[in-house]
Amino acid sequence: MMFLIMVRVTDPLMPRAIFGVLNTLLFFPSGAVYPPQAFPNWMRAIAAVDPFTYSVHAFKSLLLKNTGFTAISGDLLYLGFSGGHCRGLGEGLTQDLPQLRPSPGALRAPSLSQGERD
Repeated sequence: MMFLIMVRVTDPLMPRAIFGVLNTLLFFPSGAVYPPQAFPNWMRAIAAVDPFTYSVHAFKSLLLKNTGFTAISGDLLYLGFSGGHCRGLGEGLTQDLPQLRPSPGALRAPSLSQGERD
């Protein structure tokens, strides 16, 4: 999700401020600090779409409840869907920004000439 913000920002200091606020807003309703069953209805709605909620539930299930991967299959499915959705949105936002994509040969290591190999 953070990448969706970074795609269009030109000032490198702006994402730092946005990420701090966004992490705080998404971490609190995730259930890591306080159980979601005690949240008001509007916060439960946020927690239902927050990917952090599913990550926290999966970690709690695996580490504290000693369950298997079948118990967190729904969490993994949602996280996979959410990640794929954000990737698709990010690719859509970068379609008109060709200067940000490296050319195919830009990531290759430079080849050594005959004199440098010896």
